[in-house]
Amino acid sequence: MRVLIFFFIFFFIFNILNANIKIVAKVKNETITSYELENKIRTLIFLSGQPLNQENINKLKNTAINSLINLKIKYLEVKRNKINKIDEKRLKNYLDNLSKKYGTNGRNLNKIFIQNNIDYDLFLEEITTEFKWQQFILSSYKKELMSERKNLNTEVENELKDILKKKGNLVEYELLEIEIFYNKDEEISIFLDQIKDIDFESAAKAYSVSETSKNGGYIGWVNEKSLSSDINLKLKETKVGSITSPILRQNSFLILKINNKRNVKISEKDMSQMRETIANKKIDKKFKLYSNNYLSKIKRNAYIELK
Repeated sequence: MRVLIFFFIFFFIFNILNANIKIVAKVKNETITSYELENKIRTLIFLSGQPLNQENINKLKNTAINSLINLKIKYLEVKRNKINKIDEKRLKNYLDNLSKKYGTNGRNLNKIFIQNNIDYDLFLEEITTEFKWQQFILSSYKKELMSERKNLNTEVENELKDILKKKGNLVEYELLEIEIFYNKDEEISIFLDQIKDIDFESAAKAYSVSETSKNGGYIGWVNEKSLSSDINLKLKETKVGSITSPILRQNSFLILKINNKRNVKISEKDMSQMRETIANKKIDKKFKLYSNNYLSKIKRNAYIELK
């Protein structure tokens, strides 16, 4: 009888606590609850350093929903393909780097999230899913990426020869990026209106789908020869400290901020390192393209219902 009473009280309390939790979206057989949505919005606001107010909550609602939908699709796909393990060292490094930003270590990061009314376990699940997704894309396109690297040899060597012909003078940009998925052109102007009152790094953390979003969109120093012609054109039109106009991709658009700019002279001794840097940048670009295209393909075929 005592056991029955205990379970009755437990389920009564549980139902009261969950009475206000509603399903806001369905992705195949997975649901997105109002609790997950609220937690995602709080997480985006916290990580971007913005104040928690109704205006920012309203701004981030659609972004949070889209982010959770993408996350559910990624979760289902890595589960279907039995991607169960992740690089624990990489996860630890990511959490440690995030912790340092708030003057603590990885073990106390949970406490900081609790203080800001954020479910740390949900956040950890999201990061784990993202890492599994990256592993899945890498394994799925391993042959293509290896082939791309081989094919890049001639392209990279030609770029290096071009640099030497110009007596080794090269422009380098210190860049930050924001990449956003979009379906209609008007979504671009809506996004630009949303970010005009916040700094670029905060906007990257809150909105960008790129891996660099975790670091405020920071890419680092990039030489002009490792960039595509359309990006180079945009950068040449943009002053240091300013952002480019949107650079359209197949299913996303890119905005770059020039943090700094410099002219460097490359010697023969630097060529080996530059060769690797140029190749890695091009491979990373291909990886992002494969990832975005694969996500878009399965998203088009997925049953998604917004409540």
